[in-house]
Amino acid sequence: MWLTPYIKGTIYNQMGAYQEAVSVFKEVLNAEPNNDKAYYQMGVSYLALRQQDKAINAFENLLKLILKIPILISILA
Repeated sequence: MWLTPYIKGTIYNQMGAYQEAVSVFKEVLNAEPNNDKAYYQMGVSYLALRQQDKAINAFENLLKLILKIPILISILA
């Protein structure tokens, strides 16, 4: 179940423990590769760590997932 680790990672972000948060979000994504929330939070963590390339990668993965949502496809078309 990804929810408990996701919450843990979010708490790490709120505490400023960004590297720990990244590790947790990687675990979440290993268990559930299509977890858009984990990609978002991981991107936030990487931005805080000033690792822009990794943040961009996380946000690009997030966008790929979002663009697969049928209702959004119809709205954006």
